[in-house]
Amino acid sequence: MTDRFPPIPASQSAPSPPERLVFDENASLPAEGADYVRFLRGPRWRKGKGLLGIVVGLAVFFLVVNVVSSPFIIGVLLTGGSVETLEVDAPVVTLVSIAASLPMMLLVQRWVFGVQGRWLHSVAGRFRWRLALGAALVMTIVLAISMVVTAAVEGTPLAPDLSVMSILMVVAALAVIPFQAAAEEYLVRGIIARSAGAGARRPWVGLAVSVLMSSLVFALLHGNLLPGLMIYYTLFGAFLWWLTWRTGGLEAAVGVHAAFNILVFLQGFLFAQPVGLSTTVTAAEQFSALWVVIPLAVAVLVILWWFRRTGMRRTFAGVESGLAGAVDGSA
Repeated sequence: MTDRFPPIPASQSAPSPPERLVFDENASLPAEGADYVRFLRGPRWRKGKGLLGIVVGLAVFFLVVNVVSSPFIIGVLLTGGSVETLEVDAPVVTLVSIAASLPMMLLVQRWVFGVQGRWLHSVAGRFRWRLALGAALVMTIVLAISMVVTAAVEGTPLAPDLSVMSILMVVAALAVIPFQAAAEEYLVRGIIARSAGAGARRPWVGLAVSVLMSSLVFALLHGNLLPGLMIYYTLFGAFLWWLTWRTGGLEAAVGVHAAFNILVFLQGFLFAQPVGLSTTVTAAEQFSALWVVIPLAVAVLVILWWFRRTGMRRTFAGVESGLAGAVDGSA
């Protein structure tokens, strides 16, 4: 018995699906041994990309922040309030709007430099949670001791606001602050510091431009041009840049930044002090925060000492290092 339909010749059979285009990650990555700040100066680097990265990063950041916060601002204005009132009475709105820009920074790196977003975390191509949590713990211990000593010397009494709204605001802020701190780090110490650092041919020039540019932008982003606050935020940014450079990633800086913001918020709650933003600081208060640079410096030194003992790399070890992280389950 013959088949009802004869077999179709091979030449007339359905065409095979086209081969899947695979992104050649090696083509965009730097040579082995590159540090985090100079990481983006790879095979696809072109003149002008550094400036483009800074402009696009800032533009995307402000766009997201304004889009997310606009409904809240409009609502406050329509009810007769002001933006300053919103910053003092509802700082969570500002925290949420900043945190929303975090995933966009990964896309900015891919769009501008052709480097996958995972390499924005660190030279390992993943987020090293051990480093972030360890740095946060060190900063918490050092800063908490400083705050307790300062409160004892000044005789500041505990007077927490235990109203339901106050407690809800604190809980919401504590949940959002890690993401807000990470968003600022991924923009400033990630996109901006790397864009500036990769722009110069000489490594030491790139490092100098990177720390100056990123620290100054960090100070300006806090919206207060009082000399005392500019010095404070510039120094704060420089220490976080140093931590990022020496550890080969953003994790330690994110941990320190998040722990610092959480403790400052808790301090305001426990001592019944308004938790406003830097824009609400007056000229008489502008130098009051400079003492924080001391515990910050101590924490950074301790973290770097601990980091050297962990055996984690601070320079790029090749794409295989990132693939290994993906296999072992690291983020």
